Amino acid sequence: MQPLAERKNDKDSSDEEEDKKSSSDGESSQEDADPNEPFSVNEPVNRLDAKTQAQRNKDRVHKLALERLQKEKPKRQLAKDVAKLPKIIKTIEAKARGMNKKRSKSIAVVEAEKKAQEKIGVVAKAKKIGRFVYK
Repeated sequence: MQPLAERKNDKDSSDEEEDKKSSSDGESSQEDADPNEPFSVNEPVNRLDAKTQAQRNKDRVHKLALERLQKEKPKRQLAKDVAKLPKIIKTIEAKARGMNKKRSKSIAVVEAEKKAQEKIGVVAKAKKIGRFVYK
């Protein structure tokens, strides 16, 4: 690890190198210019493409209308989603009812199978000790 003084000197030298690079970049762009060409002058403005006040106003109104529509878009989407909500709730409730019916049927089938096996004697009957029944 270098002492603090030496590290500062390293940073100073790197800053000087960067300054040299940046100054040389500016000079190189001037050197790349064609010496036969006169100094660069801004291109003349094409006045034929200029818009009239009415065209600028029309564009401004159109831009404002688009911005207003973009602001209202989430509100409209929310309204549509809220309108769909009752239908979604009904489908969820119908699925829940179907699942409950299926569950109750499967439980009934299992219970019926256990009772049938108890009658046959495959499974031992529940033992009743006092008022408690143990399986």
